[in-house]
Amino acid sequence: MDFVNHLPAEISVMIFSLTDYQDLCKALQTCTTWYDFINYTDYIWKQLCDGSTYDDPQDELSLKQSAKLTYYKKLTLEFWLSGKMSQIRTAEQLPTFPTRPFDVDTWGRILEMELAR
Repeated sequence: MDFVNHLPAEISVMIFSLTDYQDLCKALQTCTTWYDFINYTDYIWKQLCDGSTYDDPQDELSLKQSAKLTYYKKLTLEFWLSGKMSQIRTAEQLPTFPTRPFDVDTWGRILEMELAR
């Protein structure tokens, strides 16, 4: 049973708003109903961007693009803070996901963690 067709739109929005970027991308591939609902509901993408560390100075990105960049920035930060970047010795060991630029505060956190290791 397809809950998007059977539940009120507000409930479906709440359900999709609780997922992370990666799961939302998988949900987009489920069927055309889910794709259309998720892709064209800005509120779902806005939830992924709120409170994020990604800033768009020109405010030119769509919410979906901003959510994607926010996801990769969080992934990169987790990679750094977990210590995995400290162990990299060759280019082949670099993360395969696209990394994102950080602000000064984030670099400060990373430096403190590296110095503590």
